[in-house]
Amino acid sequence: MTKIETLRSELAELIQQRGLQDSLVIKKSQQLDNLIVLYMKEIPQRKAASAPLKRLNRIKMNYISRIENSLKKELEHNFERAEQLSKDVEELTKHYHLFDPVVMEKSRELDQLIMSSIKLKK
Repeated sequence: MTKIETLRSELAELIQQRGLQDSLVIKKSQQLDNLIVLYMKEIPQRKAASAPLKRLNRIKMNYISRIENSLKKELEHNFERAEQLSKDVEELTKHYHLFDPVVMEKSRELDQLIMSSIKLKK
């Protein structure tokens, strides 16, 4: 963001010195436009990257608040483990086919952990 602000300041100075039609002013304006476009494209990616984790944390907090205190620690551990397994499966799918035994085993482990957490609630 500071780079955008710097370019804006430079552009304002150039406009005062050279006017709106000068080729340097136009080039500086295009640089600023490109930088703003890049910045705007990154915003959804940043939001998208944090959205699943925020949603999982919200689900976790709602879920934990509804159960007895004696189960909270075990469920917190299960949620932490589920987060890690979910990240592991995601990382493995970048390198292996979805039905590769390595991916399937991690996915199965995650499913079992989720099922055991559901049983704990009952």
